Amino acid sequence: MKRILSLGLVLCILALPMGVLAAPGDATLLGQGIENFIGNIRGLAELNGNVYILTYDSLYTLESGQAAPVCHALALDPEAGEDPSVRVSVEAEAIFSYDGRICLVTSENTEESYGVDGIVETTRTVETVRILELAFDEEGNVVPGEEILEPDWSALCQQSDEYEYLSSVRMPFAEDQTLYCLSYDDQGNSLLVATDLEDGSCEIFYPDELFAPGNLNSVCGYREGRLLCAAIEWGDEENIVKLYSVDLAQEEITELTQLPPAGFSYLTGLAYSEETDTVYYIMSGQIFAMTGMDPDTLQSVAAIPINDAIAVPILAEEGMYIACDYQSVVRRNTDPAQRAETRLTVQDLYIPSISNAYTAFSNQRGDVEVILIQQVDDIIPAMMNRSSDVDIYCLDVSSPEYAAVFSRGYMAELSGSEKISSFMESCYPWVQGICTQEGKIVALPVEVYFSGGCAYNPKAFERLGLTEDDVPATWMEFLQSLAPIAEKVAQEPGMSLFDVYNTSERIRYTIFNNIFNEYTAYISQPGNTFAYDTPMFRDLLQAFENVPWDSLGLPSAGIDGSDVLVRAVGAGDDADSRVVYSTYCDLSANSYSLQSDQTWLGLQLSEEAEPFLLGNLYAVFINPFSENPDEAVAFLETLVDAMDDLAKIHFSPEYNDPIPSPYYESNLASYDETISTVQAQLASSEDAEDKEAYQALLEQYERDRAEFMEYGAWDASEQSIQLYRTFADKITIPRNLGLGGENSQEFDTLKEQYFQGMISADEFISELDGKLQMMLKEGM
Repeated sequence: MKRILSLGLVLCILALPMGVLAAPGDATLLGQGIENFIGNIRGLAELNGNVYILTYDSLYTLESGQAAPVCHALALDPEAGEDPSVRVSVEAEAIFSYDGRICLVTSENTEESYGVDGIVETTRTVETVRILELAFDEEGNVVPGEEILEPDWSALCQQSDEYEYLSSVRMPFAEDQTLYCLSYDDQGNSLLVATDLEDGSCEIFYPDELFAPGNLNSVCGYREGRLLCAAIEWGDEENIVKLYSVDLAQEEITELTQLPPAGFSYLTGLAYSEETDTVYYIMSGQIFAMTGMDPDTLQSVAAIPINDAIAVPILAEEGMYIACDYQSVVRRNTDPAQRAETRLTVQDLYIPSISNAYTAFSNQRGDVEVILIQQVDDIIPAMMNRSSDVDIYCLDVSSPEYAAVFSRGYMAELSGSEKISSFMESCYPWVQGICTQEGKIVALPVEVYFSGGCAYNPKAFERLGLTEDDVPATWMEFLQSLAPIAEKVAQEPGMSLFDVYNTSERIRYTIFNNIFNEYTAYISQPGNTFAYDTPMFRDLLQAFENVPWDSLGLPSAGIDGSDVLVRAVGAGDDADSRVVYSTYCDLSANSYSLQSDQTWLGLQLSEEAEPFLLGNLYAVFINPFSENPDEAVAFLETLVDAMDDLAKIHFSPEYNDPIPSPYYESNLASYDETISTVQAQLASSEDAEDKEAYQALLEQYERDRAEFMEYGAWDASEQSIQLYRTFADKITIPRNLGLGGENSQEFDTLKEQYFQGMISADEFISELDGKLQMMLKEGM
């Protein structure tokens, strides 16, 4: 069973400032903002009051009396061998405690490079999996300790082409002489793995068979060597969650209890205290405790921002509960008497800016407990019933729900906040228009994504003898350009009209869908005709039908021309001028947008219409029936300060400071290591073809490194921000037309029928307008 954390640690955490924490001991041990931490947590373990946190490149330790975890580098790789074409690495996959020791699960992997037809190929093989005792060198680095055993985990080694890897090892824990964990097979099916820690033998169980019709998603130790398992039955109306006692050796599965309904929420972070016979778990942003497997004792004891625990939580003295997901490790006091009296429920939808605000607000306001949730009840009935269950909602502003609460005034005014007002005044008109009503601020933007439509490659145009005057300005011109440009492309070996990873049908549908979505957004704007039966839309459909798609030289279904083209691109110096058009364009202030060879076309629906870029915007607003309006406003004010820097740049032209990349140094070191390896391979190779291949690969890696040096230092550079400003004023946020929700399937069916030629353009338009008019009469 799990050991209990020492009293010394508890006394240490109880001594933290009361004004900062919602309950004594509450803390984020690892998360955004902690120095040198960039996420990718792999596991959590405890021994003798000390906490051990494994990430992909480090190990953090939190000993009794320490206020914050200490970072230790992983130094597990062996020394390089004599053959430079072979690279051996050791990866720490998981961590757990066993027999008074902290143990690491490691995989030893071999990468071998060789030349084929002038191209360097690389294979990766998992040589062995070991369970090692954790050890440190004199400098505090993690090094391989005593080998405990080599488990027979061949069934967990997955293959993707020439790349072999070990499946994920989730929730590992040892009971008696057995290591249990969750994983998956090569078909993506969940596995429950039991490994004998004396002889390394392994048994694999399929949870879908053990708990049918339920799905196992959380497991921990229980009593007398048995397991406690939580299985979910996904339902149309609500999910059903049951707890089971499992004795794998005796093949006994006993249902212990069924938890009360909680909508579509799911359980994670299962832990059990035998001393108090209490089960703990996370659901809907809260820790719940239940004694004696009796649902009548179930109560929420603390809020926690963990959505999917990847390790069995640690139970410490004085009711401390420590859990982790891939991005953070959080400690919570589970004594409900210690909770703050004021609780703020915030829908966050995994949006970074809201998570940032949660951390900052929780540190500032120990008198308020914030509960982050994803799913909420139907918002319109909730508003009509004056429900105060959710204080702050987060919605896609193009959704029917946002349109409904916006039109009916179910949004508290935010104009009284100087901080929020100042930020909103700095934002682009397309932000203000969707977040204000009759001059009053009612919502705050938190995230935006862009759909850029089609793009073109200026260098490819130049190669074909085309100039900027030949670049289409409207959708009509674009569609009419495809056939003549395809003829030119056919005369240039290695060139492609569109990006090579798409088939003809996929390209056709993407273009059709872009036209449909842009036209729909166009008619949703105030002042435009709210209909599809217009000369503009009919002309666009006719131009789409007139394109000789079968004559454009595009790959058909089942035929992928990417391999041949990619090899040709990699071997030539004109790789950046081979693809003429793309159905995707990366448009944002992120530095990666500068690396594309493609330039946004910004096609107009007609010569009279302005081009626009579709944006998908999410916003938060306060429930007008919230019982904590002042705290809700304070949370949104904190959100303004804690908002993701890239989001601020997207929303407001006043934010132009470049954003440095937190991964710059580690990625640069990886480039240098790769180049050094290839240089050694080139120097030792005796085969002429291999030398040629290694030389080409070295030159490519050096170009990649130079490009990374130019763009990789920044998440958003000065140049990428300037580029974004050139089209930011053309962004349009679609208003809801009722095409989502329950009507989505009907509209998708109509689009598919027209696209497949099952109905004519006249029938398509008639059906679309019929649906629109019906929804207007029903008030959508």
